[in-house]
Amino acid sequence: MHYYNFNIGDYRRQTGHLTLLEHAIYKNLLDSYYLSEQPLCADLAKLMRSQSVRTAEEKQALENVLSDFFELTEDGYRNKTCDEVIAKYHLKSDKARQSAKKRWEGNANASKPQSEGNANHKPITNNHKPIKESSQDEPDYTRILVDQVIDMYNTVKSTEQPNWTAVESRTKSRHTLTKKRIVDVQKRIKSKEPRKTLDWFTRFLTSLSNDQFYSGRPRFSGDTGYKWNFDSLFREKNFVAAIEALNDE
Repeated sequence: MHYYNFNIGDYRRQTGHLTLLEHAIYKNLLDSYYLSEQPLCADLAKLMRSQSVRTAEEKQALENVLSDFFELTEDGYRNKTCDEVIAKYHLKSDKARQSAKKRWEGNANASKPQSEGNANHKPITNNHKPIKESSQDEPDYTRILVDQVIDMYNTVKSTEQPNWTAVESRTKSRHTLTKKRIVDVQKRIKSKEPRKTLDWFTRFLTSLSNDQFYSGRPRFSGDTGYKWNFDSLFREKNFVAAIEALNDE
């Protein structure tokens, strides 16, 4: 996790007895816990080094914080609140992926021609005029995949709560923009399989929502954060920059 909510009121009620040094150490421990998504190292010497604890005073402050807010287990120093937050984070991400998967499968099944499985229909004879396909026609699965990517953006926006603007209108230009990014991604992952494509966008958008810059969340006191929208994130230049910034493969 690269982001977690910080409730000032709860924090102050729980830590009013800490010294300024203990506050700093506690905050560092929380950051390490959320970044690694696992308990802190049980080896005190290794933990001290990872937290840049050097002096006797700092060591004592570390031990005080561990005693007050963490429980030593076989896995390491655990914090109940951190474990709950991490579990909820993964639950939201899993629900978002499952929701998108269900919508994709439902729409894909609905798009199958009614003639499938009905072999008793008479074939079209030569007397029928040939059907001319419009140059603007595209396969059903392409239109569905475009919708699913936009749905996933809205799902991540609502579950992970980045500072993004929700997509409300499915305009032609937005459809074209999304389709171009889908083509780019399919070239990148060397596959045109819809599920693999949607999985990539799920990981990508979830990672963006947890990135300090791309989430648009405030970075310092007084900062309102940049309010990203779908069009700006999916514009080719910004899209490529985001992929490179996240080091996505």
